[in-house]
Amino acid sequence: MKIKKTKCNNLIVYALLSALGELLYIGLVVLFLQFGNAFLPLNASGAFAGVIMLLLFVFSALVSGLIVLAYPAMLALKGEVKPALTMLGWTAVFLLIAFLLAVLILAWAG
Repeated sequence: MKIKKTKCNNLIVYALLSALGELLYIGLVVLFLQFGNAFLPLNASGAFAGVIMLLLFVFSALVSGLIVLAYPAMLALKGEVKPALTMLGWTAVFLLIAFLLAVLILAWAG
């Protein structure tokens, strides 16, 4: 039996890749937060620490937005709104599954 490739299947694959890219970026940020002091021995306190965290937050929002929204936005600008929303929906589903798996792993390990 041959499975016919459709545009929806491609969107699901792109959504999965988008979610995996987002998870990779989140992992990199977590590694930076855990081990960043070893690479950048900063004694940041007070307002300076707040500025660094807000800059990281804003930069992360930019990168996450690019990872998750770039291709659906490109589709929507071409007038393909339904495929764009489909891909966003599948990306959200894959990220929700990853979140639930992480919570289950933490609950099981703890």
